Amino acid sequence: MDLHKGTVVYFSPTGGTKKAIMCILDGLKIEMDEFDITGMAQGTSGREFGGDELAVIGVPSYGGRVPKPAVEKLRLLKGNRTPAVLVAVYGNRASEDTLAELRELLSEQGFICVAAVEAIAEHSIMRHFAEGRPDENDHRILKDYGKIIAQRILSAADDEQLKHADIPGDRPWRQYNGIPLKPKASEQCMGCGRCVNHCPVGAISPEHPDRTDTGRCISCMGCIAVCPAHARKLNSVLLKIAEETNKGKFKSRRENKLY
Repeated sequence: MDLHKGTVVYFSPTGGTKKAIMCILDGLKIEMDEFDITGMAQGTSGREFGGDELAVIGVPSYGGRVPKPAVEKLRLLKGNRTPAVLVAVYGNRASEDTLAELRELLSEQGFICVAAVEAIAEHSIMRHFAEGRPDENDHRILKDYGKIIAQRILSAADDEQLKHADIPGDRPWRQYNGIPLKPKASEQCMGCGRCVNHCPVGAISPEHPDRTDTGRCISCMGCIAVCPAHARKLNSVLLKIAEETNKGKFKSRRENKLY
């Protein structure tokens, strides 16, 4: 089966998901466009995919689920028996039902989910868990996954030979209602507005970018990642408690997995 083009679609507030996906693309060796659906205004126009192109679609795992703002934007994608590679990225604990939920969503949108990858990246909140990942070894493994996936797709005579990958996960999906850790701006805030444009849920006021609507905030940490003045931070006491409480769950090094 010949693939003439491809598009990588990602929801990546802190950059970890995008970084992991790019490692996979190194092995796919297919020219790919990028479609970033992270920010409030990004990805709102939707996109239609043909059957002769590849979609690589990646999200971080939030509490074992696909982030809600990502779900809303992914519903705007339309496939036409388009082969898709799914990627769920997590910070060294577990991705749980993220890939299964993503497969169900995209199958309904007309994609054939031919392969899926669980990938590790530095935890977006407790940064020293899986610090520096994906590292050099991860890059090599994920690149090899890309080669395997490309061979599977290219060896198929047509889309009739492509089947959905067998991905573990059970309904009902686990409940995830967010966490109490919400970034706040310090006096270092310059009012540049980068966080406003990057926020997936519009939780930061354009008129007052030093303010955050904690009711809307999903704790993605994207505003911290893009702030040039390092003005946005979490409460250090609450962060320390969270790290101490969860360190047992993150102790062992998790590895990437291909389905």
